[in-house]
Amino acid sequence: MGSPSARFGQALPAFVGARHQRRQTDYGFSPRKGLTLAVLVANFTAFSTYLCASGLPGRVSEETSSCEPTDNGTKCTCHASDTSSEAKSLTAALSQKKNLLEVVCKSPLAPAPAALAGALVCAAGADCLTECTAVKSPSCIDVVSLLSGTRENVKWKSNPEEVRDVEQSKTLTIPFENFPYTDGHFFVGCTDKNTTTKCTVAVTVEARVSTTAGQIVTCAYGAGSNLSHQAVTLSQSQNSFTLVCGEEGEVLPTKYETAYCSADAGADCSEDYKSVIPAYERSWWAKNNDGRSFTLSVPVDKFPTDQTKIVVGCRYKGDSKGSKNSDKDASGPTVCSVDVTIEASASAAMTVRSIDAFTLLVVVGILTSFARVM
Repeated sequence: MGSPSARFGQALPAFVGARHQRRQTDYGFSPRKGLTLAVLVANFTAFSTYLCASGLPGRVSEETSSCEPTDNGTKCTCHASDTSSEAKSLTAALSQKKNLLEVVCKSPLAPAPAALAGALVCAAGADCLTECTAVKSPSCIDVVSLLSGTRENVKWKSNPEEVRDVEQSKTLTIPFENFPYTDGHFFVGCTDKNTTTKCTVAVTVEARVSTTAGQIVTCAYGAGSNLSHQAVTLSQSQNSFTLVCGEEGEVLPTKYETAYCSADAGADCSEDYKSVIPAYERSWWAKNNDGRSFTLSVPVDKFPTDQTKIVVGCRYKGDSKGSKNSDKDASGPTVCSVDVTIEASASAAMTVRSIDAFTLLVVVGILTSFARVM
């Protein structure tokens, strides 16, 4: 067993070594403590990022005026704190699919012109945000002047959810049926208490698209109105169609009673109707409503023996020097082209079928006779 002093001498080195190991564990960099430190660093970094992004103490986020799409239109927000040295210029568009515009002026800014009372807007190209009042100046117009149809109820409305001490919000909604036949333009914005323009929104009211409803084609002339040709078919059971050019349009070709187009509608087309419809007469065309619409009627007994196609159309009167044809990148008035298919007469078709049947019988007879001889 040994003496107590011997046993103490043997245990002392082990005790000192264990104590030294515990001190290393207590004060050293163990794997577990390393993981804990990594987690703390990650959480601190994430929290710092949140402070910066949310604008809490650390760094204030910069507010920038902008227009953003919404489910049914566009929302344009103007900030007084925008650091731009000049008035911020924004753009927005109203269309039959996106027909609502909201203008939000953050305090202390106010909507302009004239607090967007009634239907007031600034005419395109005018400088009236600070000049226009409830008594209209020449550069200040009613937005309804850009629209069509019955439009008395088209007005700016205050947003019921606005907080006046924080912002002023106005909305304009254009009903589907009031969209114009040509693109319209106006602008609005926000001013400060010194009537200095801080933000402008240039707005395009996109024209409706050209449409075909049964045997009636109604033309429009906006940049996006004529991405493709309209199409109608004339037959002996539906032997007429009406082309509606409207107040702002004129028929194409210019000599539509004597000539048609073969590809796109144009003013100077010179294809002769008689080359495809020998019985054609110019009286088949009728002008309606002081030239706003035109009807082509083919007499039932005058349909051609072969199916044929002609192209006619309308263009914007204000662009008589040459509108753009169907073009996705068009930036001005476009031509409304109509492909008119004229079917062959039923009697001609029957004659062809009869000839085909007779020819078939002759061939069968010849083959039968030949078989008997063999």
